[in-house]
Amino acid sequence: MRNWRNMINVRRAATRILGVPAMVWGVTGLAGCSGTGKASALAPGTNPKVVAVYESRCGSCHVPVEPGTRTREQLSTAFVAHRKRVRLGDLEWEQLIRALTQLK
Repeated sequence: MRNWRNMINVRRAATRILGVPAMVWGVTGLAGCSGTGKASALAPGTNPKVVAVYESRCGSCHVPVEPGTRTREQLSTAFVAHRKRVRLGDLEWEQLIRALTQLK
C-alpha cells in the first residue's frame, strides 16, 4: 500500500510542476509497466547485453529505432553522441549497428 501512495505523490508533484502532460504520462507509463516480457525487436541470436541495452536505454530519450529503418552510416553518425551515455565496447556497438541494419 505504501508504494502506491508514493507513486501517487510523485505523480501529484510532477503534475504541479509540469502540468497535465505529467498526469497523462503517469497513466500511460503505468500501462507500459506490466512486465509481460515482450519479444525483442532485435533479431534472435543478438548478444544478450546488446539486447538488454537496446530494450532498457533506447527509447528513454527518443523513439527506439526499428531494425531495418536506418543505414549503417546513419547509425554510426548517431551513435557518436550515444557513446557518451551508453557504455558498450567497440564490438558491442558494432553488433548493435549490425542488428539495427538487419530486418527481423
